[in-house]
Amino acid sequence: MFMMPHKLLDDDFSRLAVNHQQQGYQLDIKENDKQYTVLVDLPGYKKENLNIEVTDDNMVHIHAKRDDAKTQEGERYIAKERSSAEFTRAFRLQSDIKHDEVKAIFEDGVLQLEIQKVEKPVPKRTKVQLK
Repeated sequence: MFMMPHKLLDDDFSRLAVNHQQQGYQLDIKENDKQYTVLVDLPGYKKENLNIEVTDDNMVHIHAKRDDAKTQEGERYIAKERSSAEFTRAFRLQSDIKHDEVKAIFEDGVLQLEIQKVEKPVPKRTKVQLK
């Protein structure tokens, strides 16, 4: 039995499709010597519905909830594609971080976290005298 070439592609790639609610929103993580900067696009979320936590093992947890849009009496949806789901994302940073110096800014639907790194001590070098 032969299949049409485009049908083969459809079958192969259909397994790769991910529900946007399950995948969550994309994020960027940048770093320099002093800090990490995390950017997450969260369109439609409100500041008061965001929860950000940092744990001792350098895990960053971001949780956001968007309320369902309410319909008025006599209204019904013809199409409803906008998600009202919760968003949860967690990731571990490689360097030790200063938990008490995390800044969170939420503006125009973009969450920006500035997470300071713990400064690594400069190795001390001591000359040992031979006797």
